[in-house]
Amino acid sequence: MVSEESIILAFIFKRSGKEILKESEIYLTLSIDLRWFSTDEAKAFVQYAKVHTLLERKNGGFSPTFNIHQTSIPTGFSPLKKKYEIEKEATNKHKDVFEEIVQRICENIEKNKGSVIKEIQTIQQEKQLLREVAALLVARRYNIAIEDFFKEVDSILLKENE
Repeated sequence: MVSEESIILAFIFKRSGKEILKESEIYLTLSIDLRWFSTDEAKAFVQYAKVHTLLERKNGGFSPTFNIHQTSIPTGFSPLKKKYEIEKEATNKHKDVFEEIVQRICENIEKNKGSVIKEIQTIQQEKQLLREVAALLVARRYNIAIEDFFKEVDSILLKENE
């Protein structure tokens, strides 16, 4: 199942006809052009998308980490008024743990970071998991020792379920 966030991003990128957009182009489209969010909410959405690896930095802008052409947009689509505010501390912790797991995978197999993240995202979407859990599954697939991440990922799971 495709997330609402993926649909929003696919809509924006398809609408623009570009593969790479500046951060300001994304949040201004969301707030001013489409009027889906206030400017602050749109900026928070962009941060959310970056933290959850839906967007990646490319050539001075951002590009989706998934194939937007395989994402169908429902007729008359309009996003729910969801808050995309992220606690700074939780965001940094989530990002650090995820980045550490990805780094360990990259160090132990001969794949670049981008392909490892795509593999993680595929599992994340197929199994509807948090990205940290999907990353652990990918690491386990390659027989990489990851036990030292269990406690941190467990605390992230508990935080997500609050």
